[in-house]
Amino acid sequence: PYYDNIPYSYLSDFFYIWLKKMLYDVYPQLFLTDLTPKTKEIVEYQKITKKNGSNQTAFEMLLKKAFFEISRVLKNNGTAIIIFAHKNLYAWESLIEILHTTNLVITATWPLSTELKTRLRAHQSATLSSSIYIVARKKEKKEKILISSLIKELKTKMEKKLDILLRANISGADFFISGIGAGLEVIGSYKKTIDSTGKELSSLDLLEYVRTIITSFLSKRLFTKNYVVLTPLTRFYIIWRWLYQNLSINYDEARKLGHTLGIDLEEKNVSTLIRKEKGSIRVLEPQERKIETITENSELIDQLHYLLLQIYHNKKEQLYSHSNNLDMRLLKDLAQTICQLLPTRTKEKQLLEIFLSIDPHKSKE
Repeated sequence: PYYDNIPYSYLSDFFYIWLKKMLYDVYPQLFLTDLTPKTKEIVEYQKITKKNGSNQTAFEMLLKKAFFEISRVLKNNGTAIIIFAHKNLYAWESLIEILHTTNLVITATWPLSTELKTRLRAHQSATLSSSIYIVARKKEKKEKILISSLIKELKTKMEKKLDILLRANISGADFFISGIGAGLEVIGSYKKTIDSTGKELSSLDLLEYVRTIITSFLSKRLFTKNYVVLTPLTRFYIIWRWLYQNLSINYDEARKLGHTLGIDLEEKNVSTLIRKEKGSIRVLEPQERKIETITENSELIDQLHYLLLQIYHNKKEQLYSHSNNLDMRLLKDLAQTICQLLPTRTKEKQLLEIFLSIDPHKSKE
């Protein structure tokens, strides 16, 4: 269920045209149309009449029918393998909704490397290099669970799985999506989740809890020293660099990530750190920022970027004088953390390495 990620229907048209030229005289009944027939194909790219609603709505309706058929033909405790590779959370939300309406219970998830990192779609975009293999079995689900109990179960099981993923060197966007897969193992075993008033929570609500657990886990693991003093924006920066490096992601995904960490992308102190690019968001590296927008900011990441900009512009005296009023030990720890997250040969990493090699309390003399 790839939504609009992979245009397989377009790909089939390419081969169809050449096959038609070669085999029409042999199998004329197979090549009656100009292009491949798509009316029964479950793909978001196909054209749909207005009465069937939006392209996405029709896609999800057909997908739901497919999952019902999988559930129908499976024997009790039979196994279905679902291969999912989509980084946008609306797709995961739909998948949860659909699985909730069937007898399919997710029992395991794991990322497998299936995509070339050098492919064209991976350039300047936070694409996935893995597909999530979801193992589902046909069996009865538990009736319902209180959200408070579900959160406890999610934290216990997800943190154990997230730790395994880290040790397996799963990183970046693949880690985040794999974490959501781990959350499905818990959420999918119940027919519904209710709050203290008895109201049923939506899949979107449940995904919000899953995202919060993942970001909290990453915050503590990526910056073990003085974790409690990190400001929300600094945590956002650290996690972004680990997940997406300097790549762009969809605005809505960026907004949701910020929300789980307690920041709003539209706030003034955040807006100087990010750049909007055609409906996407990219977090700026220090040398891309304007020094006058961050001199008086109390955010830790801004303090560090201000010092890095002094190095970038070769203004060592300003670096020394400004550092006297800062907690340099904390900033050095922060710089070391970010430096370890970045790939080699990036400008930001070079600036961080220079910063870590000098003692800003000492003058040049």
